[in-house]
Amino acid sequence: MNRQEQLDELLLRWEQLYQQGESVTAEELCGDTPQLANELEERIQALKSMGVLIDAPKYVDKFSSSPAAVSSNPQQEMSTQTRYRILRSLAKGGLGEVFVAVDELLGREVALKVIRRPYDDDPHRRQRFLKEAEITSRLEHPGIVPVYGTGRDIDGKLCYVMRLIGGENLQDAIILQQIERPAS
Repeated sequence: MNRQEQLDELLLRWEQLYQQGESVTAEELCGDTPQLANELEERIQALKSMGVLIDAPKYVDKFSSSPAAVSSNPQQEMSTQTRYRILRSLAKGGLGEVFVAVDELLGREVALKVIRRPYDDDPHRRQRFLKEAEITSRLEHPGIVPVYGTGRDIDGKLCYVMRLIGGENLQDAIILQQIERPAS
């Protein structure tokens, strides 16, 4: 398990305990991995400050009725398996994988984030994935990618659609910067 996955697991455990009314510190959770305690504490504080702790009952069955896309505009509702055609993988993160896809309805390229296996079988992780989409969709800032909608992919896994942002990723930019300007 890589560092990101370890932190995701620890944060998930903290959230579960928090929802059960138990108080546990990052240090206590990180017992055998104390090097993760500071970063875990930062994530916990970020969740608390943004007010994004999951309200479990609200999300449990939000997408359980059918694999059709869920939209606030029924005229644009369309199954993600027919509306979006995946072109290629773009990136993988803790809970999801992002693909470049074509929105067949609007004729544009988009980013399609799909929850990864085995997380799609975990109700708490599905809730976190949906909460991520909901929170991101409410934010308006030039540095935040807009969310267009949510649904399920062809395999029935939760997904959400975002604007596709061109350019290089931060890791590639850092590597390129190091190559162009070697350390002295």
